[in-house]
Amino acid sequence: MILHFLNQVLCTLAGSRGFSRVAAIMKIPTMDEALEHSKADRDELPDDCPFRYHDSKQWKQMSKGGDDEKAYYLNIWNSLSQLQKVVLSQHATDIIRASKKRQTFSSQIKATQTYCLLESAASLGWSSFVLLCGAPFALITRPFNVFYMVAYFGSVYSFLFVANVAFLIAHVLGIGKFIRMLGDRQGAGWSPINWLNINIFNRKQRIIKHAREAFCSELPSFEPATKIDDPHSKRRKLQFNVDVARSILLMCSIVYERDVRFVEKAASGAISRPSLGDSDSPSEPNEGVLYLLKSEEYMYRAGYLWDLRFVSMADFRKLTGPFAGAFYDYEKVGADENPFIVIVMKGTSPDNFSEWLMDCACKFESAGDFLATGLAHNGFYNTLFPSKTSDAHVLPYMRIVETIKMIAGQAAEYTQQKYGRAKKTNLYVGGHSLGAGIAQLLYARFLESPDDLGDQVVLRDGYVFGTPRACDFKLASRVDFNMNKPMNQGRQLWRVANRAQSPIIGDVVTRVPPGFADKREIRCGLQEGSYYAYAAIGTRVDLTPNALGPPFYRIEDAPVGHNVEVYKKADESENEFARARETSKFIMPRDIVQLSMWAVTYLVPILHDHFPASYMDSLYKVQAKTAYGKLKGNKIKSKSEQHTGHNFKTGQHPTAAAPTSTTPGRDK
Repeated sequence: MILHFLNQVLCTLAGSRGFSRVAAIMKIPTMDEALEHSKADRDELPDDCPFRYHDSKQWKQMSKGGDDEKAYYLNIWNSLSQLQKVVLSQHATDIIRASKKRQTFSSQIKATQTYCLLESAASLGWSSFVLLCGAPFALITRPFNVFYMVAYFGSVYSFLFVANVAFLIAHVLGIGKFIRMLGDRQGAGWSPINWLNINIFNRKQRIIKHAREAFCSELPSFEPATKIDDPHSKRRKLQFNVDVARSILLMCSIVYERDVRFVEKAASGAISRPSLGDSDSPSEPNEGVLYLLKSEEYMYRAGYLWDLRFVSMADFRKLTGPFAGAFYDYEKVGADENPFIVIVMKGTSPDNFSEWLMDCACKFESAGDFLATGLAHNGFYNTLFPSKTSDAHVLPYMRIVETIKMIAGQAAEYTQQKYGRAKKTNLYVGGHSLGAGIAQLLYARFLESPDDLGDQVVLRDGYVFGTPRACDFKLASRVDFNMNKPMNQGRQLWRVANRAQSPIIGDVVTRVPPGFADKREIRCGLQEGSYYAYAAIGTRVDLTPNALGPPFYRIEDAPVGHNVEVYKKADESENEFARARETSKFIMPRDIVQLSMWAVTYLVPILHDHFPASYMDSLYKVQAKTAYGKLKGNKIKSKSEQHTGHNFKTGQHPTAAAPTSTTPGRDK
């Protein structure tokens, strides 16, 4: 009834004479027209495809929860590779076994969001008390740090207690079901984080195809000059690949679509059927495996459309919170290409309070046990590396490493049989929001302990979006130290920030927790353990799509002695630019989803800039060097003349039909 009433209000406003005149001029689509356009624009599923869109006639004709639906998911299961089945079965077993430990009343109480909030606040209070006991004159000797603790943490936890009450009321009123219904009816079936552009996943095979060349490339070699005739004048190049950034952003966006209701059903099977999960055999999927497969159907479908494979690897702390997934391919690589894996971490869903709590649990925690030194963001660090006193069933980091090695081992065997040479697998890391914070620490661990990955895996770049600060200056300096080792030259962690709607502040999440240790020159004046010592990791890339002129990005703090080359396979076609121009116009919302996103865009622009779709639009506008040449004076230089081939295959010439670029390259 509420949905019907609000739609009637919007339709009444839309039917007014003044608005109708504006709508006629701007050709504003109705809600039904917008949804029909979204359906028409999305990827077509071939007849032999095991997946179906949930608004299709075939899906609607199925009896939900009946034999038809079970047969549908069994068909998807049978279409998976043996490796996918093994990993999915192991993940389901981990979920079920962890749930068996939470069957007691006390465990169920501890799992509630109110208890988690109280526990987090008590932990912060206790650590602050211990700090004051160790330094009783801190109010005099470190007044600014005490002020930070009182002002920042006081504000954050006051907000969290209010938000907790709001979430509890929303749960009683069934607001969660209402939001899911809105997403199904007006948001093309997507969750709120992807409402800003409900067409974000439509027709994206071209982006993935362009990025494959980089995903499958060799790691650039930066060997130092050792002979007198070696060139010294040529500077080394680091490449920020726009196609790779967009591809990883798409992967980060699709993992938001995991349906936690079915994850909980997979876990609850351990209570109703105690034997569930005791067998790791992937030959026949049990109820828990099918529920987990059902929860991740959109990810598997996206992998199918992108010619990739998907697996989920590990859940972090709570089944309804963030998790780690991977898109990979070794079956379709060519003779001169390498297999690759892209690990992505799910970020913060707006309607998930437990993930808010992980973001805001930003007191420092010692990171010496896994990252060698320094302090890390408690919420991120405990998520990836649970402490010994936690009730974690498995160490998520080890599950991630085991899955990486399993995929790389299969890739080596496959390429040995097909090409007579066992190829190494490239590894990329990505994340958005909360997932970006976790991905930073994961990348830091890979740099710190490369032996974890083994000889068959080659660590490549990391691309993180909307990234909060994750550690203190000591750990950030350690990451810089590892990044500057000769063996790591050519790798980079790109920390992408968006300034689309708020050009001054930009994405607000990249500004928290407040800290002043991003730059090396400041770190010597900060005390260890001070909350002002929060620092960011990686090279910051600011997207500035509304700047007065190209190239619509700015790169800060690039390593000395390196050129930063921003690259993409080809310029977007004119229809992409036309679409970007059309979406940049003011359009009066026609439904509740549009209205909510309109309110965020114009009333809270610092949050608008955090949405994945906003990042995607900004990346579309970036001007960069392309594979087909760049504009220099009145001459387009060929790829062989540029000789940029560090990350990409050489010896290939563009076809005659390939478009030439008119956008200038950009070196820092």
